[in-house]
Amino acid sequence: MDGLGRDILSRVIYGGRVSLPVAAAVVILAAIFGTLYGGLAGFLGEWPDEVGMRVVDMVLAFPALILAMAIAAALGPASATRC
Repeated sequence: MDGLGRDILSRVIYGGRVSLPVAAAVVILAAIFGTLYGGLAGFLGEWPDEVGMRVVDMVLAFPALILAMAIAAALGPASATRC
């Protein structure tokens, strides 16, 4: 229970109604895209493989916390308060 007597578990479950299906959809789309791109890069080699590696190198060059802070700064303070 929180300070106002509300059950925290039921509030978390209620809040997950939207976020869990969205997360599942993103995972499925990422798996489909990754499989298709990986198969294409493996089959064609050369430039698709190089492009994919450069994109991965750019993503891994930034630590996750700094990248999250940069995205939060770019979106501005109002984006965190929208419900």
